Amino acid sequence: LVKGVTGRGTYKYVSPGAKANVGTPVLNSAITESIVHIEAAENIIVVKTFSGMANAVGVCVDSLHLAGLVGSVAGDDTVLLVAKSSAIAKELEVELKKDFGISK
Repeated sequence: LVKGVTGRGTYKYVSPGAKANVGTPVLNSAITESIVHIEAAENIIVVKTFSGMANAVGVCVDSLHLAGLVGSVAGDDTVLLVAKSSAIAKELEVELKKDFGISK
């Protein structure tokens, strides 16, 4: 089973082969639990992960096709996401924290 976000912003577990609702990301718990911190700085969103997990998180974020996100670069434990503006970056920070279940 993998963790998926419902249309109401809550989570549910679904079979990996099951199709999610349109626009509803299905996030693997290994990915969501590997994220340490998400923070926007100007038009950049910094996503800190456990060592070796940044690439997987970057691929996951890219697959969400977030509006206003220009691109991403992943290292070993950090993903840099580039937004079109600082206002969009702040919105994306909130959205990503909700999607990945990050409260910090």
